[in-house]
Amino acid sequence: MKELLYTYMDDERLFYIVMILCLIASHLPIVGKYIRLIETMIHEGGHVLAGLLMGCKVGRVNLFSNTSGETTISANKLKTIFVAMVGYPFSALMAWLCFWAIVHDYQQVLIISLSVLSILFLLFYIRNAFGIVWILSFIVLNIFILHQDNVIVTFWTAQIYAFIIFVESITSCFCLLLVSFRQPSNSGDAGIIANITHIPSQVIALGFLAVNIFISLYTIKYFFPFGDSILFI
Repeated sequence: MKELLYTYMDDERLFYIVMILCLIASHLPIVGKYIRLIETMIHEGGHVLAGLLMGCKVGRVNLFSNTSGETTISANKLKTIFVAMVGYPFSALMAWLCFWAIVHDYQQVLIISLSVLSILFLLFYIRNAFGIVWILSFIVLNIFILHQDNVIVTFWTAQIYAFIIFVESITSCFCLLLVSFRQPSNSGDAGIIANITHIPSQVIALGFLAVNIFISLYTIKYFFPFGDSILFI
């Protein structure tokens, strides 16, 4: 499978160089916040999907300029716990799926899928001004890229999206863990679960981190160059 991935690289090490550049870019003042919102949208999409599967009433989704997001769902305590649990692992699983799509030469399908998700969010859930502007710009960007009909451009766009979702699925868990120690009452999904279950938010945040690292290790093993020789899980 990985041969399809390597087709577009002069050197397999280029894969890691671009990934590191994406990591650096994601923490730049303006560009970083813009591209990190891709993972935020995926994260909130996990909450929406979980809510719909549980038969909950899904309200609005907000995306904020600080790269955070929120999803309003009407549900009982048990369903609320399930919905809150899904966001972080969903991002890690989506990163796995992105790389799977790339090594199977479905780069265009990946970009189209992210665009369709964005359009659905725009039509049914996003209601805050910043979220609307961001998601419109992301849709326009993807349409422009797809319109180029360039295999290399499509490949690297899909690859960059996969990198962003993969990296942020891990770093966002580290950030959550840090916040859970500094401001337990403001620790997002971990705080929601903690308020219902009375399990310390730090323990829940650590659980999110452990699950996402586990999924990410398998992503590295099966889809990253040299991954199967680096990891022995």
